[in-house]
Amino acid sequence: MRRAVLLLLAAATVLLGTGPAPASASGRLDTVAQALRTDPVFVSIDMQDAFPPALARATRERIAQLDPPFRLLVAVLPLLNEDESGGDAERVLYGLADRLGPEPTVLVLVSQRGVVDVLPSRVDRDVELDFDLRYGPSSRESLDQLRVRLDRVIQQVAAAPRGETFGLSRPDGPVDPVFSLLPDDEEEDGDGAGWEVMVILWGSGALLGAAWWVVRRPRPVRRPAAGAGRGRKGRS
Repeated sequence: MRRAVLLLLAAATVLLGTGPAPASASGRLDTVAQALRTDPVFVSIDMQDAFPPALARATRERIAQLDPPFRLLVAVLPLLNEDESGGDAERVLYGLADRLGPEPTVLVLVSQRGVVDVLPSRVDRDVELDFDLRYGPSSRESLDQLRVRLDRVIQQVAAAPRGETFGLSRPDGPVDPVFSLLPDDEEEDGDGAGWEVMVILWGSGALLGAAWWVVRRPRPVRRPAAGAGRGRKGRS
């Protein structure tokens, strides 16, 4: 009995200690900036299906062909609320710009939703994207459509007229985490991690309750069999 109780308690302890481990991405922007110092296009490993190597290669070739008078860098990476940006595209862009140093640069960020954000850093160019170039089509975008749109983005950035620098205002204050990182057509009403936690807590409570019941349940009182006492007395 004691062994069964110990096994139940051990199982409950394992369940309570087993949950979705928080993703760690504290140095992600450092890694991206380091890669962009030697390559004008960075594609996160978890974005390579949506932005395959052939598209990255075409983007590099287009930048080299246009040869803008400043660094034009393209970062393709998902917005994550686990890193220092808190899932904010503006914080990602400013974080990269701070890490890349003082050289005049225009950063182009492509997120997991296909939204394109641009940040000129120390560039006296009026860089601003048209709405359709920033957000793309309302329906699902094919790779060919993305290639054409990004090519137009690069052309528009490279050909931006001289003038007051347009840029996103540097965000300040606390980081607001991203509500959902799922694509629009995959969003669900519930949060999967929340359901996992609920199931783990429910299972742990059930195991602990079972262990408590085993320990505290009333034990039956053993009564002597009828006539047992008289039989012993008669033999004495």
